[in-house]
Amino acid sequence: MLAAARAIADGASPVEVHELIHRTIRHTHACFFVDTMDYLELSGRLTIAAGVLGSMQRIKPLMILDEGEIVPYERTRTRAKAIEGLYTFIEDFPRVQDVTALYATTAEDIEKLQEKVDPIFPRHQVKSARFGPAIAAYLGPGAMGVVVFEGNEEV
Repeated sequence: MLAAARAIADGASPVEVHELIHRTIRHTHACFFVDTMDYLELSGRLTIAAGVLGSMQRIKPLMILDEGEIVPYERTRTRAKAIEGLYTFIEDFPRVQDVTALYATTAEDIEKLQEKVDPIFPRHQVKSARFGPAIAAYLGPGAMGVVVFEGNEEV
């Protein structure tokens, strides 16, 4: 986390860095979709009931991380609708300070997302990154997501 590294370089105490990290986590939100549920199901990381899984095999479910658990967010049937859902997820936050678009295998859909996001967050500021190998192994090829940071200001 760059903010923690900067705080340390600026002389912050361990307690201050700890508080900064926890504040940042509270204001960081992730949403993603996968091309197939198979990888999540095999990993044991999915907390959705098995009955729900069966009905989700032909859709691109949007999921969010909620307190470390993967939970359903929205059902979509196509990749284009899933990308629209990622945009809607970003749009739901009134004070977006940072957006990172993540992908598993190819970055071709990042451009589509940046075009949609541009009216609410400057496209040139949307970072793009590949999921790390451990996460990509759980999500499988074709997975895509966004991480939104809404700022550390306490309201």
